[in-house]
Amino acid sequence: MAKPLESILLEAYRLQTQGKSAEAERGYRQVLAVDARNVHALNLQAIICLESERPDEAVALIERALLLDASDAEPHANLGLALRAVGRLDEASAALQRSLRINPRNPAALNNLGNLLAELQRGDEAVQCFRAALRLDAAHVGALINLSAALLAKEQTEGALAAAAQAVKLEPLAATTHNALGDVLLKLTRYDAAAECFRLALRRDADNLDARMGLSAALKELGDIDLAEALLREVVARQSDHAEAFNSLGVLLEQRGDSGGAAAAFRAAIAANPRFANAYYQRAQLKGARLRDDEIAATQAFHDEPDLHDELRSPLAFALACIHERAGDLAASFHFLAAGQAIKARAQPYDDAKVADYHRRIKQAMPVAWAPAVRVAVTQAPQPVFVLGMPRSGTSLTEQILSSHPQVAGAGELSLMEDTLTEATRLTGRPFPECVPLLSATQLDELGRYYRDRLLGRAQGERYVVDKTPMNFQYVGFITAILPGACIIHCRRDAMDNCLSIFKLPFEAAHTYAHDLQALGHYYRRYSDLMTHWERVVGSRMISLHYEDLVAELPEQTARLVQFLELTPDARMLEFHKTERLVKTPSASQVRRPIYADSVQVWRRYGEALRPLSDALGRSWT
Repeated sequence: MAKPLESILLEAYRLQTQGKSAEAERGYRQVLAVDARNVHALNLQAIICLESERPDEAVALIERALLLDASDAEPHANLGLALRAVGRLDEASAALQRSLRINPRNPAALNNLGNLLAELQRGDEAVQCFRAALRLDAAHVGALINLSAALLAKEQTEGALAAAAQAVKLEPLAATTHNALGDVLLKLTRYDAAAECFRLALRRDADNLDARMGLSAALKELGDIDLAEALLREVVARQSDHAEAFNSLGVLLEQRGDSGGAAAAFRAAIAANPRFANAYYQRAQLKGARLRDDEIAATQAFHDEPDLHDELRSPLAFALACIHERAGDLAASFHFLAAGQAIKARAQPYDDAKVADYHRRIKQAMPVAWAPAVRVAVTQAPQPVFVLGMPRSGTSLTEQILSSHPQVAGAGELSLMEDTLTEATRLTGRPFPECVPLLSATQLDELGRYYRDRLLGRAQGERYVVDKTPMNFQYVGFITAILPGACIIHCRRDAMDNCLSIFKLPFEAAHTYAHDLQALGHYYRRYSDLMTHWERVVGSRMISLHYEDLVAELPEQTARLVQFLELTPDARMLEFHKTERLVKTPSASQVRRPIYADSVQVWRRYGEALRPLSDALGRSWT
C-alpha cells in the first residue's frame, strides 16, 4: 500500500532536520507530484533550495506557496532572502517588511532586513533594524556584528566598538566576532590590537579569509609588508574571485612601486566582480599603466547606469576624471571631479563653524609659551621627526628625501599621536584639547614614553623616525610638550595648488573639507591661522618647508633639512627617487620620480572653475 502523503511529508521533514537534504527533497517532490498545492512541501523544499544556493528555484516555490496561503510570516522572510540572493533587492525588502508586519517580534527577520538595507546604502534604517533585533534578543550575535559594521560605515566608531566588544564577550570562540572587533580597531588606527584580533580569529578558524584580509591590512600599517602581501596572495589563491583581495593587493603593489603588478591586480578585481567600483578608480589613477579603449568604455557605461547608487557612482566619477585628465581634457576631468565630490559633500557636509570652534579651543588650551620654544637635546634614539601640514602639501616628498639618509627611517602615516591623545583623555577624563592643560609634568613625560615606545619598532638602528601624518598639524603644541626632543617640519604649498590637489582625490567622507571648493578654501584659512599660532608657541623647534622651494632648489632645501636635524650630508637624499620603501599615500608614484615642477601653478590650467576656491581663500583672481 502506498504511504499517505502526510507520512511522506513528515519523513522528509525528519530527514531535513538531520541534514539529509537530498533525501528530504526527493520526499517533497514526491508529495508535490501528487498534491501541487501542498504549502508545507513548497516552503520546506524552498528552504533546501536556499541552503543549496539555488535561489531562483526557491523564489518560484515560495511564490507558489504564498498564492495559496500568505498568512504565515516565515515564508515571506524566506522569500526576502531568496530575492536578495538573486539581486532583486527592493522586492526582497518588501517581502521582509511583509513578514515583520505579520510578526514584528522576529529578531532574525529584523537582522536580515537590516543587512538588506545596509546593502541598499540605507544605513540609518539598517541601524534601526539591528537595534530592534537586539531589543528582542540582546544575545543575537549576528545583529551585534552587523550593527557594528553599520555604525562603522557611518563613522560612529564608539558605538561600533561597543557592539563588536559585546559580540566577542558573548561568543569568544567565534572567528566572526574577533573579525568584527578587528575591523573597528583598524578604523581607529589601533593596528597592534587589530592584528591580535585577526590572529585570534585565525586560531579559531584557520581558513577564515576575512581574518587574513584584516590581518594583512593591519600588518601593512605596522610595516610588515612582505607578510601583508603574502596574506593577500593566500586569499586570492584560495578564492580566485575575491575582488576585494585583488583590489587590496593592487593598492599594496602600487605602494611598493610595482605598477605592472598593481594594474594586473586591479584588472583581476574587476574580472572577479564587474561592479567593484573602487577597482575602476584604482586602475584609472595608476601611473604608468594605460587603459584600453574597451576599459574606458566600460567605466563610462557603468557610471551612466540610470539607477546606480551614489556609493558606486562616486569612485567611477573619479575614475573618469583621471581618464580625461590623462587625455588632456581638463574641462571634462573637472566636471567628473566635481560630480564625485558632490556626492561625498552631500553625505557629510563641511561645518566651518565647528572647525573654527575646535581651533579656538586648541589655542585656548595651548596658548603662547605653553611649550618650550627651544628643542631639548635628547640622546635616546630613535627620536621622532614630525612632517605635517595640509594633505598634498609635499609631506610624502619630504619624507622620501629624509628617509634616503641612512640615519633616518620613514614610517609613513601613523596613528600613534591619535593613540597618545586617547591615552591623555583616559588620564584626565577630558577630550582633546581640554585634556592638555590638565596633564601634570609627570603625565606629559609618561605620554612621551607612551609614544616613543610604540615608535621603537619602526626603526632599525636609525637616529630618527619620520611620522608623516599631515593632520598632526592640529597637535603641534601637545607634541612639543610630551616630546622635548622632537623636530617638526611644516610642509607648505601654494594654497590654490594645495587645495586643487586635495579636490582631485577621493578622500574619505570624514575629511568633510575636501569635497567642496569653498569648504576647502575656508578650511585652508583655518589651518593657516592655527599654524601661525603654533609658530609663536614652538619657535625654532619647527621649520617651514615650501613645496615650490623644494622643487626649484632641491640641494639648498635638502641642506636646510640636514642642518635642522644635525645630520651629516648624504648624496642619496638628492636621489630620493631611487630609495626603495613602501609609500602609503596617493603620492606613491610621484616620489619615485626625480624632482619635477609639473605640480607648480597647476591651478591656472583650470580657469574659472576654481574661482569659488579663490574667493573662499580671499585671494584676488589673477
